[in-house]
Amino acid sequence: MTPDKTSKKLGKLVEMTRMDKGMSEYEFAQALDKNVCYVRKLEGGVLNPYLVELVNIVEAFDMTFCEFFSRFED
Repeated sequence: MTPDKTSKKLGKLVEMTRMDKGMSEYEFAQALDKNVCYVRKLEGGVLNPYLVELVNIVEAFDMTFCEFFSRFED
């Protein structure tokens, strides 16, 4: 999988999980201590987050890495 495809797929996973958790973009941004623009870029696959940011994302969803990435299919 190319980096662009991976970023887009990760973005869709973040968006799907956020929506499943009933969080607005604003609420999610607050949980990450970021702004809504960051969330939109992340979910749009424009950003490729560092591992530390992925930890914060997974924690904001109150999930484990295994739970979160089990939804990341090829």
